[in-house]
Amino acid sequence: MLDAVLHHGRVRPNAPALRARVAGSWRPTSWSQWHQAAREIAAGLAARGLRSGDRVAVLGREGITALSVDLGITALGAIAIPLPLGAPPPEIGAILRDAQVAVAEH
Repeated sequence: MLDAVLHHGRVRPNAPALRARVAGSWRPTSWSQWHQAAREIAAGLAARGLRSGDRVAVLGREGITALSVDLGITALGAIAIPLPLGAPPPEIGAILRDAQVAVAEH
């Protein structure tokens, strides 16, 4: 997915990549905006000391935000570990321990 976003970001940066419903109307996010959001997320994670191969738990994201977070984690070379919303704390704890998560984001 990262390669596709980078490619389209170069070839057609202002074309709509994603659309989200905001305040009752559909709003586009361009390829360059999506790529920039992912770069900012990757930079933020790197600033916190994360690096390639680290595991990042993600809870409660959906839509464009979720796609940007996943892309940012991938761009860093880290691994996204999705956590099921509404799961009981013991289940979340087991997933975090089993995956050897470096950081959890929400």
